[in-house]
Amino acid sequence: MRPPIEERIIQYLTECGWPAYAERPPNPPKKYVIIDRINGEIKNCMGTAQIAVQSIAPTLDEALTINEAVIEDMLAFTERNDIAKSKLDNCYNYSNAADHTYKYQAVFELVYYR
Repeated sequence: MRPPIEERIIQYLTECGWPAYAERPPNPPKKYVIIDRINGEIKNCMGTAQIAVQSIAPTLDEALTINEAVIEDMLAFTERNDIAKSKLDNCYNYSNAADHTYKYQAVFELVYYR
């Protein structure tokens, strides 16, 4: 059996050059991404998942730049033989003005082989 889809995404994005995590690490780099599974189901040997990818950086412009590159990488995720579909559902500014955390969030629909 393959690793959970979240682990595969984290490994893939890290290989693409983006430090990727399932949650904020204790001492995060200045630029990184967080993977969060919002929804999904498993039937037989196939899985579907709605995945949010938050691109986090010191400035809003840098967060947007990372977000755009991560979108391209996630759409190319289907080049792997265990990912059947990767579709961008939504993309928006997800910053927190109160603590000056700059992030963009992109939400993807994935279909994958378990």
